[in-house]
Parts: sequence; structure tokens; C-alpha cells
Amino acid sequence: MRPCGSLPPRSAFSSIPRGWKSKLTLGMLAPFSPPRTIPPWDVLNARRSGWTDPVDRTRIRQESVYDLWDSALEDGSRTLAAGLRWLGARNDGEARSAKADFESRVGNVSYETGLPCGSAWITYADPVV
Repeated sequence: MRPCGSLPPRSAFSSIPRGWKSKLTLGMLAPFSPPRTIPPWDVLNARRSGWTDPVDRTRIRQESVYDLWDSALEDGSRTLAAGLRWLGARNDGEARSAKADFESRVGNVSYETGLPCGSAWITYADPVV
């Protein structure tokens, strides 16, 4: 006797025919079903192939997602440290200096483009799929 809530043995599912939903729906569900094998796409750009900058189509970049992640992590830790120095300032002079450092690190930069706000827009996209 099986304990309540446990799954039946794997052999119980072996008699279920595969592909029956596809046949029943005449293949209309295929666009909504994940592929059985993963396509050989390098979506993280681990090979550092060239890709078109979505803001400036004339600029070809080669960073991988790991390069961009490391850069963002470095920038974020420097910015956070500057913010914490500002919050932990003991006097007005130290606070003004720490605030100026923090503001220079944050700037008026778009999170989408990495450029000053209002100076550039994403105008190009090259989707993987």
C-alpha cells in the first residue's frame, strides 16, 4: 500500500502514449510547447561574438552576459559603498563630500541605455528567436 500523497511508480505511466495531444490538436499546440531538444543558440554570448548595440546600430559589441554582469556588480558595489559613506557621515563637511561622490557615481543615466537621460533611445532589436 502506498502512503497518501505519494506518486505511483514510474511503470504506471509507461502505457500513456506520447504525442497524443499533438495528433489530437493537429499540431496547433506546437508553437506553445517547448522544444524537446535545446537549440544551439549562444544567448548568453559566452563565445563573445559580435552583437549590434541596440542604441547605436553602428557600434558592434562583444561582451558576454558574464562580462556585463561583472561590470554591473563592480559599478553597483562602488555606488553602494558611496551611498553608505554618505549615510554614515559624521559631520556636514563629510556629508557634502560623500553626497557629491555618490551623485557623481549615480549621475543622470538611463538604466536602459547607460547614457545620459534623454540623449539616446533603444532603436534596434535583434531577437534570438
